[in-house]
Amino acid sequence: MRDLTEVRPSTSNRPSYARTAASVSLTRREHAVIAALVQGHANKEIAAALGCSVRTVEYHVANVLHKFGVDTRTRLIAHLLRPEAPSLTPG
Repeated sequence: MRDLTEVRPSTSNRPSYARTAASVSLTRREHAVIAALVQGHANKEIAAALGCSVRTVEYHVANVLHKFGVDTRTRLIAHLLRPEAPSLTPG
């Protein structure tokens, strides 16, 4: 399995986000979880790669869904990959 702790959005091809940086504040771990979700990894795979429990990953996913105002992972990914959405620099 690929080491997901090294998965970060590239600066040249950064995924687009549904909201601006002013309205959504993400932790580094939330960024890592988002990157893994976009790549199609399951919670169990993300947990193993990040060295945490599946429940912790579920917690991060729930927080991200709430922050972006969506109710499913599919809708989150659709928002993240929208070409017209403003980009968000990880902080």
